Amino acid sequence: MSNRSLSIIFIFILGIQIISAIFFAMFSDGFYAMSSGSLFKCSDLLSSGGDDEVIMLVFAGLVISLLLRTIRFNRGVSIIEAILFFCIIGIGLWAVANGIDCGELDTTIIEKRDLYLLVFSASSILSAFPSISPSLPSSSTASVRPAHPEGPRPPSGCFRRSAPGAPPRRNRRRHQCCQTAPAHRGQRGPG
Repeated sequence: MSNRSLSIIFIFILGIQIISAIFFAMFSDGFYAMSSGSLFKCSDLLSSGGDDEVIMLVFAGLVISLLLRTIRFNRGVSIIEAILFFCIIGIGLWAVANGIDCGELDTTIIEKRDLYLLVFSASSILSAFPSISPSLPSSSTASVRPAHPEGPRPPSGCFRRSAPGAPPRRNRRRHQCCQTAPAHRGQRGPG
């Protein structure tokens, strides 16, 4: 798969992830918890836990990773880009795990089946795959120079052939590489 395709997939999934986190914080009923075998809506609390869904806005920081991937669209995923992405995800998960007073992620996803949180969770898993994929050469650098039919080439500018099959001869101009060039195919080096 080309870098362009991976970038399109990553940007699309990351956009869905960011939008679903923001929509969960703005339009959802919020987190739920199990209390005595029944679902309890945490936003009904007047004290701590009533605004737990706001913690999901920390994942809006993924915009940094989205912009970086947009700038480096045709290039492979760099190590710094992957580290930045996983740091933002890690900080967000740490904030959610330590910042929620009442709500439970698993209860909200499984029991309540909150669409925004379900989409966010699925896109979080999917967005990791393009960022850990191996870097692919871009199409402009994918061309490989064919091997020289007569063996390894001497340094450029040092030797040239006047006709096919003729022995190499030195250029008239002196190049830095000509002074240290090794012998080529049984011929003596310059000097």
